Amino acid sequence: MFGWPNITSSDALTRAREDGTIVISTTPPARAGADELLRQAHESVYRWPGSFPGFSATIRIDGIEGGADGTVQVPSSGAPSLRVDGREDVAWARRELASMASHRRHLPYEDADGRHPKSLRPDDGSPLGRLVVLEDALHSAFRLQDGRVREISRRHRDGRFTLQLQAWEPVPDGRWLATAFTALHFPPEGDTLVGADVYRDAYVAVDGLMLPAARQVVSVGDAGVTVRSRGLGDHVVAGGGK
Repeated sequence: MFGWPNITSSDALTRAREDGTIVISTTPPARAGADELLRQAHESVYRWPGSFPGFSATIRIDGIEGGADGTVQVPSSGAPSLRVDGREDVAWARRELASMASHRRHLPYEDADGRHPKSLRPDDGSPLGRLVVLEDALHSAFRLQDGRVREISRRHRDGRFTLQLQAWEPVPDGRWLATAFTALHFPPEGDTLVGADVYRDAYVAVDGLMLPAARQVVSVGDAGVTVRSRGLGDHVVAGGGK
């Protein structure tokens, strides 16, 4: 189980050259190594270009209340909009589509996790790779291996979660899309598992863009086991064709 280490900050590293001069570096080796690993993982993930125009599609939702059909618009920025008969599962589908879209939007490393101080922890032999800990409000921590993220842990107001990424699929430009991952939910303190969500995603290539095609989520919690899915079809990129 992931443990939350104490985070300390170092402002400078002092090093002596052979000629006797002293060099002050404001980037300790552990921090520089952390940035290098996390940047590599960030840039290996497929994201839409900054010029992404948005798209529309049909949508099929299958969930607790049965099935429903409708349409969806994903704009160049902002939240998706759905036109489906009013149902509880529509709110779920909108939330999940917004999550998929937000993770595909253009986001330079410097505007994401690159903003925060971080450190690379000593190699502990974990099968999930090296541990990078951020000094951010969510106490984020990453396990990185082979240039990709294998695990993410964050805290929030009501507890903490660990996201384990089990499968990545390559896209034509050499980057990767996560297609199978599990979110494990814990209380603010302790390691008692209080819930889990198992995700399976699929994408489709349309006009040179990888667009969301399907998501299935199996959730386990106090209400038992629930299975929901939503599929998109007939994608049309704004300003282009199918």
